[in-house]
Amino acid sequence: MRNIAVPLRNRNGEVVAALSTNMPMGEESPEAALQRVLPHLQECALAMLNVL
Repeated sequence: MRNIAVPLRNRNGEVVAALSTNMPMGEESPEAALQRVLPHLQECALAMLNVL
């Protein structure tokens, strides 16, 4: 298994949690998986900034 995570910050910039996903390793390289998934996690974390 492979895991990618990003911090979730509150309005003050403090880390209060993490957002992560797991995926099978398969044929994809770690770099390719990071390029494919990380932007989506970062976008979600940014969208949650106003909620936390």
